[in-house]
Formats: sequence, C-alpha cells, structure tokens
Amino acid sequence: GLIDQAALAELYVEETAVAGFTDRPVTVGQLAAALDGEVLAGDAACVLEGNVLIGAMEPGTMLAHIRAGDTLVVGDRVRTQPMALDAGVACLVVTGGFRPGAEVLERAATTGAAVVSTAHNTFAAARRINLSRTVAQVMDRGVLTVEPDALLAEAAEDLLASPRREAVVVDGEGRVQGMLTRTNVARGLRRRVVLVDHNELSQSAPGLDEAKVVEIVDHHRVGDVQTASPILFLNMPVGSTATIVATRYRELGVDPSAAMAGVMLSAVLTDTVLLKSPTTTETDSEIASWLAGIAGVDALAFGMEMFRARSAAETFSAERAVTADLKEYRVRDEHVAVAQVETVDAAALIAEHRDALVAEMERMRSARGCTLLLLMVTDVVREGTEVLAVGRTRLAERALEADLSGGSAWLPGVLSRKKQVAAKLLDAAG
Repeated sequence: GLIDQAALAELYVEETAVAGFTDRPVTVGQLAAALDGEVLAGDAACVLEGNVLIGAMEPGTMLAHIRAGDTLVVGDRVRTQPMALDAGVACLVVTGGFRPGAEVLERAATTGAAVVSTAHNTFAAARRINLSRTVAQVMDRGVLTVEPDALLAEAAEDLLASPRREAVVVDGEGRVQGMLTRTNVARGLRRRVVLVDHNELSQSAPGLDEAKVVEIVDHHRVGDVQTASPILFLNMPVGSTATIVATRYRELGVDPSAAMAGVMLSAVLTDTVLLKSPTTTETDSEIASWLAGIAGVDALAFGMEMFRARSAAETFSAERAVTADLKEYRVRDEHVAVAQVETVDAAALIAEHRDALVAEMERMRSARGCTLLLLMVTDVVREGTEVLAVGRTRLAERALEADLSGGSAWLPGVLSRKKQVAAKLLDAAG
C-alpha cells in the first residue's frame, strides 16, 4: 500500500476529535508505543476497540459517558481511576508521569483492564492517540504499480487513465524503486539520447528534436544539433569514434573485455580502412594495437578477414550496402547522401550486384528526397574506391573531378568519405 501526504493530512485533521478505536482497533502495546509509555498492568497484545474519553469531568458525570471496553485518559485523579475500572474500561491511560497506586493496579488485574503510564500531559497524550494506528490501517491499498523496465509511454497512459496522482515503481521482489507522478508526465516523455559518430540532425534518428541530447561522442565536423543545457561533447580529430571510446576506457583505467575490444577494433579498422585512410592518426594506430592485444588477434589479419566476410556473396545485401553506413549532408539547396561499403574486391562486387545496388540507391534517394546519392565501394586491397552515383551527378563530377557518365568511376587512393568525398561535395555545393 501507499501513504501519501493527503492521508497524513487527513490523519492529523482527525486529531481534533479523538473518536477512539471503533473503526481502527489497536493493541495496548501499540498505544503505549505511541505515547512513549509503559504498560503497568494487562496484556500488551490485548486489542482495544472502544471509544477514547478524557477524564476531565466530575466522577459522577464521567461515569454516565463510559461504556465497557472504552479507553480513559486521565491524570492523577485518584477517585476517578478505580471508578473507571469498576465501570469496565478496557484501558486506563495515566498521564503526567504519574503511576497509579497498588490498589488501582490490583483492581485492574481483577477487571482485566490494562494500565498505561505516560510522561506526556493529557493534551499531548490525546493528540498522540491517533498515531497508535498501524500503517496498514491508514495506507491506501489501491496503488498503481509499474515495473522499472516498463515502457514509459505505457506507464504514463495507465497513470493518466487512473484517478491516482502517482504510480509506484517496484521491482520483481516488490521493493520500491521510485515514483512516477503526473507532474513527471506533464513535463513530457523526452528520451535521453547520446549521439555517437554523428552530431547532425540529418544523420540522426527521426524524432531527435523531441528527445534530450545528454552527450555527444564524435569525430566529424560540428553540426547543427543544439541542446538546452551544457553536455559532455567529446569531439576528436581521429579516424574513428571507436578510438575516442577506447581512449575513454584507458583514461578511466578500465580494461574492456576481449569481446568488447574486438568490437571496437573492428570499428577502428573499418573506419580507417585497415589504418590506410588519410584520416588515420597515430592515436588510431596506437589504440588498434592496444585493442588487438586485449582481443588476442593480429590487427591487420583480423581486418582482412572481416572485410572478406562482409563482401561474401552469401551475406551481401544491396539494401544493407546502401543503408547501413549512410551519411546525409545539406548545403543550401543541395541534399546529398553518401553511403560507403568496404570490400576486398570492388570490381567483382559491382559486376555482380550493380543493378541491385543502383535500384536500391534510386529507392533511397527518392525516399530521403536527396538531390544526389553516392555509394562508395571501397577496395581495401587496391586502396581506392569505385563510386556509383544517382541523381544530380554533375555536382559529384565537379567535386570529385571524375567522369560519371557511365554511372560510376574509379577513384584511386580515395578511402575516406569524410575527408576525400564529403568535404569536396560540400565545398562544391557551397
């Protein structure tokens, strides 16, 4: 269950009328604990269910109000105490730190009543009586709960459809992990996003403008992503974003697992085309050597095997070749997209899949609204790129100084999209 501020406020408002325990019974022990008192007679486990009365009247008047099973709060009124026990009270609370005499305690033992002594005065004792209730008696059992891994959108939908002001987040063992309030939902369900290997809206997932960018890790030019508050922006002039990530491992004194080192090594070797791209830096080479040592592989042999596997006929897909590594750029009226795929034999790959590649390029150009789309088929053995083009090819011909009248051209020594292709296209378009 749940106890919120409203329930506590209601509980304290009820202090103005000490109604008793008819609706919410308590034990003598619970009552004594709430009063910081001591049970002098009776059973602490005895349940009190009657009304609560303050013994501030003349004894005769008071007896007219007492019913069997009630609880009487009284000071050192020596006449009132035994009379109340004879009238059948279930519990006698003696305030002010006074202790009843032996006669009163003996009479309580005879009638089966409990006697509790408290140092609080009568006023304070009366206020504390309502606090003798258990949590279970006060809590709201109609609580809306959600699991930590529940979709935020679904949790928000359930919360807004309920009369509740909050949902309690509990794990599989029923332990509370936090709260989701209507205020949280009203502020908007903005996902926290880290941009990796890009920092331009045109290259990001749809809906980025509705998310909260909290970090950027990239090795490209600074683009047009804007944030409402300062973030961690790691931007380094290296050949691969994986180099930056691996560098952070080293800076923090953390050794990646062999599997993670292999993943990052694959990214470094892919981005730098086996460390041959003009974007390759000494940092890339050093990081590649460090990762290879952890992964237990020879970096270049591993890289060649990786590229062979990527271009194998049984795993090749024209759609994946065009869409898996696609970057989009906007300059004035130009919307240019450049995809890149690396292989050990560009000529053979294009000869076998040209029609499928061109068809996929046309489909993607139309879907993205591009004026020009290029596919760089980079040959890691010959160290060059066969570039295929669809759309406004004159821009590419002028920028790359190549003849694309046949739909493609061989660019010797061109391995880097960022430095040797995209930069020239942006200059030509500008």
